[in-house]
Amino acid sequence: MSSQVRAIGFLTAVLVVTGSGIFSVHSMQKEERANLHQGVIRDQALMALKEQQRREHEAKTSLLSVQR
Repeated sequence: MSSQVRAIGFLTAVLVVTGSGIFSVHSMQKEERANLHQGVIRDQALMALKEQQRREHEAKTSLLSVQR
């Protein structure tokens, strides 16, 4: 009976350690995915800002050429 209790205890320990590892990796992946998504959002904002600056520059350039 003692070896059966030890076996159940060992199985329980293995299951807890394995479950903890899986949960830990899953949590890290979710955090990495969120960080990567924030990078995409920053890139989109930067591209929009550059596009706005390009349009403003074109508008000023065309205005100057019309005035001459």
